[in-house]
Formats: sequence, C-alpha cells, structure tokens
Amino acid sequence: ENQLIKGKELQGNEINIDSSESSQFVSALCLIAPTLPNGLKINMSSNIVSESYIEMTLDIMNDFGIDFTKENNAINIPSQKYQSKNYFIENDWSSACFFYAIAMIIDDAKIILNGLQKKSSQGDSFIVELCKSFGIDTKFENNNCIISKSNIADCQLQTANLKDYPDLAIPFIVACAIKYPTIKISGLTHLAFKESNRLEALKTELQKVHIYLHYENDILSFENKMNDCETKNIHFKSYQDHRIVMALNLFSFIGFTVSYDDKTCVKKSFPNYWNEIEKIKISKK
Repeated sequence: ENQLIKGKELQGNEINIDSSESSQFVSALCLIAPTLPNGLKINMSSNIVSESYIEMTLDIMNDFGIDFTKENNAINIPSQKYQSKNYFIENDWSSACFFYAIAMIIDDAKIILNGLQKKSSQGDSFIVELCKSFGIDTKFENNNCIISKSNIADCQLQTANLKDYPDLAIPFIVACAIKYPTIKISGLTHLAFKESNRLEALKTELQKVHIYLHYENDILSFENKMNDCETKNIHFKSYQDHRIVMALNLFSFIGFTVSYDDKTCVKKSFPNYWNEIEKIKISKK
C-alpha cells in the first residue's frame, strides 16, 4: 500500500529535539528553518552527537547568506532568503578516512587524493590531526592532499574520543584493532543507529580473524589474537553497510583475501571505491 505525505504550511517558531542518536534530524531542521515564516529555534538535548556535522550544515548555510545564532544547545535561525552563488564543493573527507586507515596499518605509504582542502568545514578532516600520532603527514599542494608515512616507532596515543566523528570512527576502529590494539576509543554510543548497528557488526566480523572487541561504559578496547587465525581467506558479511565493507577491506592490505556476501553497497557514498582502492594495491610494496 502506498503511503502519502500530506504537506501543509509549516509555521516554525520553536522545537525541542533529542540529538543523542543522530545529527541528521537537526541538520534537516536547520536547512528548512530560514524558509519558515517565523524562522525556527532548535533546542537540542544535552548529549549532542556528531556535532561537527551540524556545524558543517550551518557553515554552508552561512555561505549562502543565512544568519543564525548558536548558544549552548540552542540554534536560532530567523526567517530569511537563501542567496544563490557559485560554490565549490570539495571531495568527501569521510571517504578519505579509509585511505588514512590504510596508511595506519602499513609501514610506508604515499597516497595522493584530489579535491580536498586544508581548511574544511567537514568534521572528518579531523583525521589529519588524529593520524599525526601514527607518523602520518599530510600536505596540500595544487588541489591535492598528499598522505605520507614512513616506518616509525609505536604510536603513543592511548585514547580517542570520536563522539563528533561517527563516520571516521569505523575505519579508525578497524585500523586500531589490526595494528594498535592498546588504544581505547570512546564516544561511540550512536554507532548503533546507523545503516547497521556498527559496533555489533564489527564485533561479529572481527571475531573471524581472532580480534575481539570489548565495549563497556562507552569504552571500546581490543584483544588482538590474529596470530591464531588459521586461514587467510576471510568471508565477511556486509550488513548492507558501505562503511563496514570498506573498513573490513583493510585486511586485504595485510595479507588476507577478503570476500563479502555483497560489496555493491559501497555505492551509497563511494561508487568508485573498488577501482580507486585497486590503485593502492598496485603501488604498495
């Protein structure tokens, strides 16, 4: 049976929203707020997750002429008109994080990504700072982002809070599980509400390579017994989740042959992923 949405004129004014599971509802309200005759004040619950994505939404709205105020957990957006303009859309830092994860788990790397900017409103550009702890250097030249790493001593990073970076978290978790299992990661409660329950998915799949995830009181820790793995041929379940598939593919860079029940779900965010990743495989030592 078809379901119809019956629209009506929205008045706006003020709304309270639970922002503890996703930033997407807040971003959607922000986007429509200027078009409402009374504007909109958005009051968010105290536990705001993925806040960097809300900030990105507001930054881009401001680029198109929208004024707003943000104080504590409230965003106030008056009624006003968007102003059209020519606009450069940079490439996706969330997708770039998978290449940084590759650099995390191999000793030497040089990867060039185009269309990424040093000054970015995308929250997941935080990967640049985060990966400095792993000896990964980033330079920006001629519209290229150049990732480089040479073999270094063990990483000294002990903890990471990824509350504001849920998309970055998935490849980072798998890379740490493989190479830096002493690191503890927090800020992950909202991963249960994505395309899959991502922590449970990773916990189940990583057991196949004898890596065990322990999650308690919002602290994720790792137990790496990969040396007990009897086979290098691993079949992973996709959960129809693009980020799970791309993250688990990291194992193909450390000697495993990886297969999936379905790997086409990467098209949601990175349709050309398999072609691009093949370039890394060709050039790696």
